[in-house]
Amino acid sequence: MLTLKQIRDDKEAAIRKLAKKGVDAAPVIEKIETLDDRLKLAREFENIDDGEEVVLFKDKSGKLVWVRLNGEKWL
Repeated sequence: MLTLKQIRDDKEAAIRKLAKKGVDAAPVIEKIETLDDRLKLAREFENIDDGEEVVLFKDKSGKLVWVRLNGEKWL
């Protein structure tokens, strides 16, 4: 069994471990990473004050990022 921490710490090792068992885990690991990024983003959104304006976009690497309109950047 792999934990989310193991995937975060060494994605390639997680893929290799599952490949030894005959599982092509790369697409699943990518999906897990995407969902993990969204969860982190959702947790950050919980800290936004009501009425505060933010912009949500994907950066060059495709990672979701949000910026407060006052210029403070959060990843």
